[in-house]
Amino acid sequence: MPAYILVTAFLTCTAFLPLNARAWGSEAHHLIAEIAETQLTATARTEVSRLLALEPGSTLASISTWADD
Repeated sequence: MPAYILVTAFLTCTAFLPLNARAWGSEAHHLIAEIAETQLTATARTEVSRLLALEPGSTLASISTWADD
């Protein structure tokens, strides 16, 4: 059997194997949100504060996992 057929068969089979996700979880979301918050412009900080006021007690870090939850 030619080598290219074996290689093609191997690659085709491995393409359908499940891969493990290398997700960092909520800790990374919180960390990134805290870093991002320090980089906000004054205008953006004002808008973020206005939006967060709609959810009393919320911070950018505390809502950073909202989409995952």
